[in-house]
Amino acid sequence: MLREETTGTAREAVAASGRLHLSHVEPMAPLVHLNGTGRNGLIDPLVEVLAQGRVFSDALAKTAPHARDYYVMGEAAHSQAHAEHYTRMLRLTELLAEVETIALAVYDAVYDQGGRERAA
Repeated sequence: MLREETTGTAREAVAASGRLHLSHVEPMAPLVHLNGTGRNGLIDPLVEVLAQGRVFSDALAKTAPHARDYYVMGEAAHSQAHAEHYTRMLRLTELLAEVETIALAVYDAVYDQGGRERAA
């Protein structure tokens, strides 16, 4: 079974990160098999990326532009800065959604809906 994370199983850790539900994201997920990387070696780094991605996303959100920092540059400056910030946040959200999709695909290949390991 997967190494327990501080928040529970790997699937719970992924779910706790706030599932992103971007339906257009369908990255290629690895196939768990006897000669490949073990399930923990596949899932654990993905869960770590999601946890750190959430921290990064929260930090990035705090850098949202405020009009008081742009008004001296003209009327359009804040709007442009806001649009650029939104685009950065969107790219990060899409990247995390791809990682989440891969993590869930690996998890679902290894465990059934009850969290029990599937037969090899």
